[in-house]
Amino acid sequence: MPIEAKEKIHNIADAAMELVSALSKKEREVLVFRFGLGNEGPQTLAAVGRKLGVTRERVRQIEVLAKKAVGRILVRSTEFDPKLDSIVLDLGGVAEGHRVAKRLKISNQNELAALSLLLETAPNIQKIKKSKNVKECFVLSEIGQKKVLEMAKEAREMLEAGGKPVSLSQISKKLAKECETSREFASAAMECFSEIGVMNGKAGLTSWREIVPRSVRDKAYIVLKRHNKPAHYKKIVQMIKAKNFDKKRVNPHGVHNELVRDPRFVLVGRGIYALRELGFKEGTVQDVIREILEETGNPISKTEIIKKVLERKIVNKNTIILNLQEKNDFVRMDRGVYGLKKWHSAN
Repeated sequence: MPIEAKEKIHNIADAAMELVSALSKKEREVLVFRFGLGNEGPQTLAAVGRKLGVTRERVRQIEVLAKKAVGRILVRSTEFDPKLDSIVLDLGGVAEGHRVAKRLKISNQNELAALSLLLETAPNIQKIKKSKNVKECFVLSEIGQKKVLEMAKEAREMLEAGGKPVSLSQISKKLAKECETSREFASAAMECFSEIGVMNGKAGLTSWREIVPRSVRDKAYIVLKRHNKPAHYKKIVQMIKAKNFDKKRVNPHGVHNELVRDPRFVLVGRGIYALRELGFKEGTVQDVIREILEETGNPISKTEIIKKVLERKIVNKNTIILNLQEKNDFVRMDRGVYGLKKWHSAN
């Protein structure tokens, strides 16, 4: 749905003030203070109560009544734009406030305060309060917050059952099918779930270190997995900085020291690390050749040995060829074909 931002949005703060001007003095004051209209910044129930000389509970009651009154005005009026329910629909049917603000291209505090009030009072929109399962967000009333909460529970259970991150598109598709809703709504809802995060295009629980890293080792694991090949520890530091996880500083020597102690990483060359899960091995080249031959169970060509070693270690091809000459371990069985010496001895 096209949105004519320049015609409608520059007056969003004025629209909010015009709406509250129709209320009683106390209702108007409560909404102005609570939402921070007029660049004052939102204030707590207690702070507003002290200003108005009433209890925080009384402020809460007045706020509820005032928002209902604004909602009734919006139902009757055709003058106030943007139509926020249409925007939320355009965003998938559910969205956090900052996504609506981004769509409307507003960022200053006064306009954001006005948008917050309008979202909470707009016809056909429900506010879902922040909880363990969901972030604060807004959903179309025809869908309802119950649906979103059910989907948050279902998505968490799916991920727990799988035990590892999966592509965002994959879980959105499965969630849409299980909850009998559209793929678009499932994708939009996923962004509002507190217990689920996305890293490198994959969704997982925020308790998983692959999704929310808690140490420099976790950050190194995430960037190296995305890199999908070995890298020098100085390169890993650059990738961590580029990812901009947080404001914590990282330095090459610190990363080097951490990776040495983490079993997820393998030192495959001078200062070069790889992920063990990708098949890389520690040990000498001779150890790796021996392991490859043990795995195959029969002699194989020098070319195949070189290929397999390079899949597990970062070394020069000549180094592999030199190690094949180790007569205590290996023997050339035929032209360009090598096996373990113990096989030859057994024959």
